Amino acid sequence: MPVTSRLAAVLILLTVIAAWPASAAAQVVARENFDYPVGELVGRNDGEGWRSAWAGNLELTKTSGTNNLKITAPGDAYPDGSRAEMGESGGKGGLLYRGIARPLTTGQTYYISMRLQKIIQNDKSRFFGLALFEDDDERLIIGQNSGTANFDVGNVRVTEKKTSLISDVKSTLASLLVVRLDLTDGMDGVTFWVNPDLSKPESTNTAVGGKAYPTMEDCGSINGVRIGSGGSLEDVSNSPHWMDNILISTDSPFAH
Repeated sequence: MPVTSRLAAVLILLTVIAAWPASAAAQVVARENFDYPVGELVGRNDGEGWRSAWAGNLELTKTSGTNNLKITAPGDAYPDGSRAEMGESGGKGGLLYRGIARPLTTGQTYYISMRLQKIIQNDKSRFFGLALFEDDDERLIIGQNSGTANFDVGNVRVTEKKTSLISDVKSTLASLLVVRLDLTDGMDGVTFWVNPDLSKPESTNTAVGGKAYPTMEDCGSINGVRIGSGGSLEDVSNSPHWMDNILISTDSPFAH
C-alpha cells in the first residue's frame, strides 16, 4: 500500500477511535429519576432503557413533583427533580413493576444504585426497595427486607442460615445504596455499599461485610424490576418510604 494510502487509513482509524465512547462496554442499562408531575406512577414511562411503563398499584405510589431525595454521600452528584413516594403509614403497601429493555446477562458486571429512605420509625416493618426479577421470579431485593430496621440485600448467602446482607445503617437515614452484581455461570456475586465515597476508587470503599457474597440462586437473565413495599401483617406494619434515582449500568459509579 502506498505511504499516502496508509496514512489516510491511519487518519480514518484515529477519527473513528476519537469518536468512540470512552468505554464501549460501559453503558446505562436503565435509569429512572421519577421526574414526573405530581400524581400516580402507574402508566408513567419516562426514563431510559425500559420496555414498558410502570404498572401495578394505583393508589399508593406517586411522585412528589418537587423535592428530590437529597443525601450527603461524598462524591455523589444527584440531579434535581422529584422523588417517588411509596406506601402510606398504617395501610397496605404499593407495588409497581417495569420491564428492562436490555436484560442483564451472564458474563457481565452491573452496578445498581438508588436513593432510599423509610419515613417511619418502626423496626418491624415489611420489605421495601428495588427487587430484580427474571420473568416472574424475584432474584434480589435491595433496600430493607421484612423484619429488619437496616438497609440490606436479600437472597444473598452470607452464612448457611443467614440469607440477607445487612448493613449497620438504619433505613430511616436518607442513603445512597450501590450494589455490584457479577453475573456468572452459577451463583452470582453481590457487593453492597451504603453511602460510599464515590470520589474514591471502588477498592478503597469498604463494602458491607467487607467482601462479595454469593447469591442464593442463579439470577439468570434479569429482565424486570419491582419497586414499593409489602402490605401489613399482624406483627409488622407497612414501610412508607421515598425512592429516587434508580440507575443500572455497566459503568462503575466509583472514581476510575
